[in-house]
Amino acid sequence: METRKKNVIIFTNTLLSGGAEKQALLLAIKLKDTHNVTLVVYYGDKVEEKFRKKIAENQVPTVYLQGGHLNRIRGFYRLLKKDRTDVIFSYLLTTNLIGAVAGRLAGVRVRAGGIRNAQLDKNKMGLQRFIHHYFSTHTIFNNYDGLKQLSAKGFKTGHAVVIPNCFELNTTVMEREDTDLVKIITVGRFVAQKGYFDALEVMRILKAEGYRFKYFLVGFGELESELRQRISALQLEDVVEVLINPPDLNDYYQRSDIYFCSSFFEGLSNTVMEALSFSLPVVARNVGDNDRLVIDQVNGYLVPPNDLHLFIEPLKKLMASAPLRNEMGKESFKLIREVYSGDAFKNNYTNFISRAL
Repeated sequence: METRKKNVIIFTNTLLSGGAEKQALLLAIKLKDTHNVTLVVYYGDKVEEKFRKKIAENQVPTVYLQGGHLNRIRGFYRLLKKDRTDVIFSYLLTTNLIGAVAGRLAGVRVRAGGIRNAQLDKNKMGLQRFIHHYFSTHTIFNNYDGLKQLSAKGFKTGHAVVIPNCFELNTTVMEREDTDLVKIITVGRFVAQKGYFDALEVMRILKAEGYRFKYFLVGFGELESELRQRISALQLEDVVEVLINPPDLNDYYQRSDIYFCSSFFEGLSNTVMEALSFSLPVVARNVGDNDRLVIDQVNGYLVPPNDLHLFIEPLKKLMASAPLRNEMGKESFKLIREVYSGDAFKNNYTNFISRAL
């Protein structure tokens, strides 16, 4: 007997550059052949062209909510009722709240919120916990460290599930030639969590010791002006290049030799996963689920989180040896291919739907 396709809504705040947004669209693409999937964007006017292109290429049914908050919420509720939605997957606080409450009122059986980080802002903690306990039927964490830390802060674990992110490989394993100018890259939002001021201090020390390198700092966000000021104050303009959402990001990964993650906390980092897919060795703080992506001294180096100077020696080792960089880069590619494939991601969510209903 053929099982009925479920009506699934994947609910995201925006489709601007960010980890949650990428994963929402990937999930829609992966589930659309086995279920009736609709991607819903709460801020329907906040969509980057690269996402529109990917939606069109993969023929993902998408609804862009418009108007004020009341109109968007009303439109979302009507969509749930019209489609007789079985499952909502949401991402981040706004859509977790609206998805859980509207979904409950509309009779949606499975209302799965999403938590994407190992730590939550203290101003959001109480509300996320309230949603988790009283309105969501499940909460999906993308990282084990987040579940561990938040359960210690009162999140009930009975309906918490861990499903790691996936990464779609668009490359084959890469081997890079030796170079006199080693290129280091970091990608992410310009926010305090990412530890960029520590990263710049590390670059200052390396430059002072006579190392030749280029550091690509790629992203966007509220700290852009402060970061540029710090670069100038440390006299790093000749070695640090700030890139704001470049359209050719993959080209920068390909041109780079080392990925550097200075974050103070993480969930399961999408940008580290991207780095692995481009066969890059990674130097990272041992926070969040970084230890599931970086096997110390195998595909990179993990350093304790409390001292920025501990980054120096691992970076020096990699900068000094192209064979070591290539050996570790191959291990990076192997790990992302074997553990975080799109097929595993799809199976995890398909099995979750089957169990939850």
